[in-house]
Amino acid sequence: MLSRLQQAGIFLHAFIRTRYGFRFSNRAALENWQQRRVSHFLQSCAQHIPYYRAFAGKPLPEWPLMQKEQMQQHFAELNQAGISLQQAQQFGLTAEKQRAFSAPLQPGIAVGLSSGTSGQRGVFLVSDKERARWAGVILARVLKPAHLRQLLNPFAKPLSVAFLLRANSKLYTTVHNARLHFHYGDLQQSLSALVNWLQGVQPQILIAPASVLAALARAQLQGSLQIQPQQVISVAEVLEADDKLLVQQAWRQQAGQIYQCTEGLLAYTCEHGQLHLNEEWLHIQPHWLDDERFTPEITDFGRETQAFVRYRLDDVLRVSSAQCRCGRHSRVLSAIEGRQDDVLWLPAADSSMQPVFPDKLRHLMMQLQPAIEDYRIEQHGIIWLIRLQEATQLTAEQISALQHQTAAALFTLFLQQQLQAPEIRFAGWEAMPAGQKRRRIRCQQSPHKE
Repeated sequence: MLSRLQQAGIFLHAFIRTRYGFRFSNRAALENWQQRRVSHFLQSCAQHIPYYRAFAGKPLPEWPLMQKEQMQQHFAELNQAGISLQQAQQFGLTAEKQRAFSAPLQPGIAVGLSSGTSGQRGVFLVSDKERARWAGVILARVLKPAHLRQLLNPFAKPLSVAFLLRANSKLYTTVHNARLHFHYGDLQQSLSALVNWLQGVQPQILIAPASVLAALARAQLQGSLQIQPQQVISVAEVLEADDKLLVQQAWRQQAGQIYQCTEGLLAYTCEHGQLHLNEEWLHIQPHWLDDERFTPEITDFGRETQAFVRYRLDDVLRVSSAQCRCGRHSRVLSAIEGRQDDVLWLPAADSSMQPVFPDKLRHLMMQLQPAIEDYRIEQHGIIWLIRLQEATQLTAEQISALQHQTAAALFTLFLQQQLQAPEIRFAGWEAMPAGQKRRRIRCQQSPHKE
């Protein structure tokens, strides 16, 4: 275990390096830096991670591609402590059940659980050193200059951060100290309970999943919530255009994003509002789906306790061709579109299956607002099941007209993309259980898998 002084040193080093260092002259310089870090990291992995000993001396492309199923199958061989998947899961689930997240599994090693978007909850291990480094990196990425000055001024009030998530973690509470008050809001609570809690906290920085931010923004606009955050950050879910609009209306803030998952901190919103991949700390190899969309393959050269080498994510990212004014040479994302099973599929005229990417559907559904407050689209083979949550109480005739308008807009999209239309069915709205991650668009079964 590291002493508090040692952790403070690691935190400060990561913060200063991330905030003020990493000034690469061009993209090639950044990639050269990555290659040096990856080379050193692979040497360490071959020595300390049992699963990778046979790959000592080999270049990264010759190391095996890793996905969640393999990671879980070989969990004990992929971490330095030899902790089994069962041990880690049991410890994490017990902590979540008891809502007690501060204890380590082993001295100096904490356990965290992902939110389980794919149906299988991810498990991650982090050491004291990695937690301190993560805290330094995350604060360097998100703190506005005014908040940093407040944090450093011993005569100013502590910076107040409200962080709402399904489960807390020792990783997240690393940032709590005398100058930064980290308040965890448990999403297992009701919205009214969270509203009352936030009234007491009065956070300067509000961090929550996009759907929760939207619900809180509505509460603010309706007058039941009265807070004035100076920064609003979305985590854990796809931030959509209607979420951004609600945040802007409620608090006059542009919602930023932190793209954090089991595999590490993948992306963040810079001071100019652009979403950058965290390539100064990660090697990210794109697997291209088309000219602008890809799924990422991650090698996290900052993690030692649990190795993530050539780890393939199911997330679909859309890259931007624009150069950001902030001067960083890391890739800029236009959007995090969701998971690969958020992509729907329809046959073209030649019977080949073509993707319908979520951004097309999100844009279409935005055109129906303010008539609808929320929606879900699920594909079950040739059937698309659609649920609409109306913004106001509607008559049966008005609901029928709204459904007809939705179907007509979808059929126009299919015609434009020269796709064969599925069978459209509508069902009643069903609220999500408390704390469950929002997924508005999902392919349960594609037509070619029937």
